[in-house]
Amino acid sequence: MAKITKANQQLAAAHNRALAIKLLQHHNQLSRRQLAQMIGLQNSTLSYIVRELLEKNILISTGKRESKTVGQKQVLLEINPKLGWCAGISIFSGNVSIIYYDAAGNQLAKKSIAIPNDFDNLAQQLRQTINLFLAEFDAPPGQFLGMGIGVPGIVQPETGVICTSSDLKLTDYPLKHKLQREFADTPISILHDADAAAIAEKTAGSARDLHSFIYLMISIIKKGAGFSFAGYGSSIHLDGQHQAGFHHAAGEIDHRLYPQYDEILTKEQLDLLADPDAKLGPTLLEYAKQLLTSLAIITNLLDPQAYVLGTNFPLKNRQFLAYLYDNLPNQLIQFPDRSIQIHYAKLGEEAVCHGAALAALEQALIKRAAEDFTNNDNPITQLII
Repeated sequence: MAKITKANQQLAAAHNRALAIKLLQHHNQLSRRQLAQMIGLQNSTLSYIVRELLEKNILISTGKRESKTVGQKQVLLEINPKLGWCAGISIFSGNVSIIYYDAAGNQLAKKSIAIPNDFDNLAQQLRQTINLFLAEFDAPPGQFLGMGIGVPGIVQPETGVICTSSDLKLTDYPLKHKLQREFADTPISILHDADAAAIAEKTAGSARDLHSFIYLMISIIKKGAGFSFAGYGSSIHLDGQHQAGFHHAAGEIDHRLYPQYDEILTKEQLDLLADPDAKLGPTLLEYAKQLLTSLAIITNLLDPQAYVLGTNFPLKNRQFLAYLYDNLPNQLIQFPDRSIQIHYAKLGEEAVCHGAALAALEQALIKRAAEDFTNNDNPITQLII
């Protein structure tokens, strides 16, 4: 039998703390017993972990779990919303959207600004915007825990380098390094915008109960007097794991896999896609047909359980979704009991900000959980920007 070293024990403890935090981010509230069952730990071991996280102010007790059985009700745990706050940021098509969240993922405020003409000025502009938020909000409780940024293009999450982004016209751009000049002590997470949106949908949206899914991001931009389907990206999740690819480029969809559709849509046609009950005309049904071909190719290659379709505009039309769902099976390699679910994303335009914030919060909370706790009376200090 392999000898269990102290280093292995510490690694296992760190893993279990991180898993407890991730589960509470996903489920919002859980009892000790539920956490122990989900992680696969004895109640005594889990109680030690929970006690440590409570002492560090990462978790708080909140109410009791209703139970039909006789006995003591289980106390519920949740991430402490007053531990601090973070910024979730989406950069796309000339615009920077910023949404502020507390440590539990509750939205505090939001702001939208234009991308500066010189992208190197982004960090300074973000600092000014965050200062305004602090002034307007009268300083939210706790520390500034971090910021997460979702960007279009291929990103190296470990280094925060944008390898390439056609939307931002950047190549080999060290975004994280640039930001840390302005936010030296702030944890920063940089990720692909589709990956950020998928995190949000998995946590609080249409992918909550999905084990294998592809989040497909469809981008629409203003073009002349109308609107155009401008680009596609995806986030691939198979067998419960995000698939980033060897170069972190998995999920990128180039023009050869785009739906063959060049029509310019009117505002009225776009409104039809946003109306759940609207009847679609031939132009929009042709787009559904072309999108169907792209979905069939991806499905035959990767075999997901489901698709979650996300856009930067409200996509809610039932006829459009029904067309995809009814016709996709006919274009797939056939075998018994094969079925593919197709869902609209639930969180809409805020998904990228939400997911980026969750990624930043997870990083910050896990880091805090791993730190040695030395003073139970140490208050949560306010970060002054």
